[in-house]
Amino acid sequence: MHPRGPDCTRVGRLIGTPIGRRNLAVAHPADPITAESDGCARRCSAAIVCGVGQREYRGNRVAAGLRPGEVASDVYRVASRRVNCYLVRDGSSLTLIDSGLPRHWAGIAAACRSLGLDVSSIRTVLLTHVHSDHAGTAEQVRSSGHATVQLHAADAELVDGRTRRRNERGVLAYLWRPAAIATLLELAVGGGLRMPAITDYLTIGDGEILEVPGRPTVVHLPGHTKGSLGFVLADRGVCFSGDALVTWNLLTGRRGPQLLAGGFMEDSRAGIESLSRLAMLNTHVLLPGHGEPWHGPISEAVAHARSVGRT
Repeated sequence: MHPRGPDCTRVGRLIGTPIGRRNLAVAHPADPITAESDGCARRCSAAIVCGVGQREYRGNRVAAGLRPGEVASDVYRVASRRVNCYLVRDGSSLTLIDSGLPRHWAGIAAACRSLGLDVSSIRTVLLTHVHSDHAGTAEQVRSSGHATVQLHAADAELVDGRTRRRNERGVLAYLWRPAAIATLLELAVGGGLRMPAITDYLTIGDGEILEVPGRPTVVHLPGHTKGSLGFVLADRGVCFSGDALVTWNLLTGRRGPQLLAGGFMEDSRAGIESLSRLAMLNTHVLLPGHGEPWHGPISEAVAHARSVGRT
């Protein structure tokens, strides 16, 4: 008998689609954090996230799946199977770009320790947008030290953890795909069914150069959300693109530079327009919110994304 899973209405709010219990089957993969999408689908059949044994995978078990690694000079990717966040080091100070899922806290703390620092070394959390897989530990980082949380004003309404926006398509349309099932499982296991409220934050806007470790430049990239941002480290040729340009489509499983599928986009047309802004950047390392880093001119990554189009 499978342990009781998260309430189905909470799953529906996460994916922007009302779901009733009659629409859901029970899913319980051997290890949803590391399972390959096809293997997960074989275990789950036509299932979705209701019934995940979350208690078996909480806390340190979830965090243990995070893998830190240097991806550019003093830039460290902290990644689970499908979710990326990044640490930018400047001496003994850090900037955290996106903060992962709520249960990624211990993994982020461990990544700081691996650099000979601790979470109190994080001076600011920069959010590419306010979703639970990017802002999940932001409040915990802020309240555990002296970090500020910074985000675009167009996403500020989401910080209460209750406000939701509709995406342009429902996720149910993708549930025949193994990748979609596996993604929703990981979000659930990582605590992503609820967005922890952020009680104090600063708003930032396009073109600002932030006086935080790394001195990133802000680029507004609406599409995935109205307030989606990218951050550029000009001296290191690095662009953090959040979900404005990814290299792994969480709902289709397709690899390579592209927009997320419509089930995870507020406005794909705006997202395509934002690609033009990315193409103008003089960077050669693309660090997305989902998928592997891309090395090469960002204009090539944009051209690849345009060839894929909307999904």
